[in-house]
Amino acid sequence: MSNGSYNSQKDVEAFLDAFRKRGMTWREISMLPGLYGIPFGTLERIAKGRETKNPVYRKLLGMQDLSQTCGQCFRITENSMRRMKASRPTKLRDYPVEMLRAAFKFREEL
Repeated sequence: MSNGSYNSQKDVEAFLDAFRKRGMTWREISMLPGLYGIPFGTLERIAKGRETKNPVYRKLLGMQDLSQTCGQCFRITENSMRRMKASRPTKLRDYPVEMLRAAFKFREEL
């Protein structure tokens, strides 16, 4: 999706809208290799104009990372992990390398 520079919010909206015009559902779009790991509801809200603050999602969408002063921090809660396990592969080897690389980059030490 990225051509060496960062994608703007409008570029991402147009990119997601192109898949919708092809007749794909949000669930199908969220399972595409480049978007794997982003919940379908989040993709729908991004396509409708909401700007995501999650650094992992921004990385997968090719958007510029927000500065640390934005006031938002990314934490994987037990509830979100439970939802991911119910709908996603359970072993690390089953996840795409790009998604794992982004997730490990932005992880928090416990």
